[in-house]
Amino acid sequence: MRRLLPLLLLALLVLPPAANARTLQLPYVAELTDSLDDDADEGIVRSEPFLSPIPPHQLYSFSFGLSLGLSGVQLDGDGYGGYHHLWPTGGFFVRCQLPKQWSVRLGFDYFSKGARGHAKRLDAERTVHSVTFHYLELPLVFEYLLSGRFQLAFGSGFGYLVSASQQHEGRDVDLSGVRKPDKVEWTAQASVGYLFTAHWAARFGASYSILPVRGKPSWVDSPVRTGQYNNTLHLRLEYLF
Repeated sequence: MRRLLPLLLLALLVLPPAANARTLQLPYVAELTDSLDDDADEGIVRSEPFLSPIPPHQLYSFSFGLSLGLSGVQLDGDGYGGYHHLWPTGGFFVRCQLPKQWSVRLGFDYFSKGARGHAKRLDAERTVHSVTFHYLELPLVFEYLLSGRFQLAFGSGFGYLVSASQQHEGRDVDLSGVRKPDKVEWTAQASVGYLFTAHWAARFGASYSILPVRGKPSWVDSPVRTGQYNNTLHLRLEYLF
């Protein structure tokens, strides 16, 4: 018995820590399993095909987004062609999820519109004519998510002219009379977007003035146009929170 007592005391001292060690390991194993499952889920999402659908947002839920990109613009009816007026564009928007793959969003955007006219001078292309309009715009757009990750959008926008300038042959042009632009622009808009994830998307779109932004100069001979219209193409990257 005297020989057994030390062995029993030693067993009592050793066994509880071992049991505690086992119980402490269980939450750690559960967390590790959860993280592995999350990684596996993420791996599955990342390996989805190009046209696999994005999970829809909750019905009538609101989300906030930011956009940044580049626009190319020309002024139809000024006698110059080409989308030579390049300028950064961006803004933010609020989106509401509607039934049956539809959503609607209201945005607040900045656009620089106008025109650039080029001519060959001394065997080099130089800008001889430039018009710059700076707008703050409120677009209201309806979106439809196709079976996959592509999204079609169409709507209208109302822009307020913050400032305007024009130069010809390096000299400032007085914006009065027929050259004076309207303070408000009404546009028709359409775009197609691709959703990389539930948060990131790229969008290519276009907008066109429904009404003339200013009158038609006397030297432009066009029986169809009654004035000048902003013709805009843009490519944007969007992030949805």
